Amino acid sequence: MAAAVAGVPFMSPEQGRTVYEHVRATRPAEVLELGTAHGVGAAYLAAGLEANGAGTLVTVDFQGARYDPAPETILARAGLAGRAEVVRAVLEGIAHRGADLLDAAEADGQLRVETLRVDGGMSANEVFVQALADACARPVELSPVTEATTLGAAFLAGAAVGTWSFDDLSQLWNPRTVVEPRRVTDRDRWRDAKSRALGQVPELSALDF
Repeated sequence: MAAAVAGVPFMSPEQGRTVYEHVRATRPAEVLELGTAHGVGAAYLAAGLEANGAGTLVTVDFQGARYDPAPETILARAGLAGRAEVVRAVLEGIAHRGADLLDAAEADGQLRVETLRVDGGMSANEVFVQALADACARPVELSPVTEATTLGAAFLAGAAVGTWSFDDLSQLWNPRTVVEPRRVTDRDRWRDAKSRALGQVPELSALDF
């Protein structure tokens, strides 16, 4: 039974230690965090996996709409802030959210997107890009320009005044690298975990994007 902090279910340090020791003893290859302790359980799980030197944590705890509004009650109180496995769990959770958006776009557009093209700061993170390719089961092409929004706006402006055509612009794409999927992810497990996490804090779960 989790304790309560400001009306929010919370895992006590003693409970967290039990979770940590169980992971250390069983040495699982993969742990699925259902997101019921608002980040604290994931932190202890990640610490156990890191101490084991192997294992993957999949969590929905760190999506903003499921997140305790006081971060210090999530990681700082657990004493596990900055753990590498927690960071990886966050990146993989974002990648699965990206796959959710791809699924929605394909359903709305009645078409299949064969390749993803990405830019922005996250595209510089190799772990995230690989997780995105795996979650989407699509190749991911990385833009040669990390922050391409301004460049894209310039291209659109030039096309609007007839400086070049969209056919001309399509020939300019030259990704700096292509990341292929390496493993099959269980998207059904992700959807089940996400649905279980909903409603833990109704006021937060009502938010979405």
